[in-house]
Amino acid sequence: MHNSCLAMKNIIFIIFFVADALTVSAQLTVDFTTSDGKIGGCSPYIVSFKNLTTGASANAIYKWDLGNNITSQFLNAAATFIEEKEYTVTLTVTDGGQTATKSLQISVYKKPTVDFSVDKSKGCTPFNVTFTSNSTANDGNIRSLFWDFGDGSTKSVSGTDTISHTTQQRKT
Repeated sequence: MHNSCLAMKNIIFIIFFVADALTVSAQLTVDFTTSDGKIGGCSPYIVSFKNLTTGASANAIYKWDLGNNITSQFLNAAATFIEEKEYTVTLTVTDGGQTATKSLQISVYKKPTVDFSVDKSKGCTPFNVTFTSNSTANDGNIRSLFWDFGDGSTKSVSGTDTISHTTQQRKT
């Protein structure tokens, strides 16, 4: 009986030793997105980033490189992008012996170039003119045009590049 107790103690000790030697870590997977799901906008483009990392412990270290010479070590980050260009935002998470990284491209769109032409520039009142937008979007699309005719009247239109306007005012 004494030998079987001693053998049982050795088995229990071996089990504890093996269990203590095996450290199981969750798979570290880095992920993040913008809070609104958009990855582009007009300057100044203000973005909040939502960290979606899984498998990290409470001791994990977060390092954001926001692509605009700004870094952060918070769980979530935010940035303001001014220059009209592409930025690479990178989140690196270190947890124990594991390190994982993810990058995301953020775009600050170029401003549109505004230009228009008229079918005639002189005439008698009432003076009817057709305006044609020759504007270019540069990045993205032009969804609507806002016209200010200089006589106190304005109009917002979408889906067309031309608009007619009749003015009753005489300009000198």
